[in-house]
Amino acid sequence: SIEMAFNAGATDFITKPINWPLLTERVRYALRTGHLNREVRRSRLREAAVRRVAGLGHWEWSLDSGALDWSDELELLTGVAAHQLRDLS
Repeated sequence: SIEMAFNAGATDFITKPINWPLLTERVRYALRTGHLNREVRRSRLREAAVRRVAGLGHWEWSLDSGALDWSDELELLTGVAAHQLRDLS
């Protein structure tokens, strides 16, 4: 049943009979993960706001695949849409 649950897309679950100490730790882990995810999101939003105010952008070019990715700010600064230069290979 555990393998079937993972194959169906489950990422975390608890089996019966309930192991209360394990359930407690899993809930703590889930709450901590949620808190960290919210902090990362807030940090990314602050970073994006700072880049907009400063008029900065960033780009990333994968040498392996030739894929080019850049920020919305850089798109505004250059006037070139990211989809126009998606692949530099």
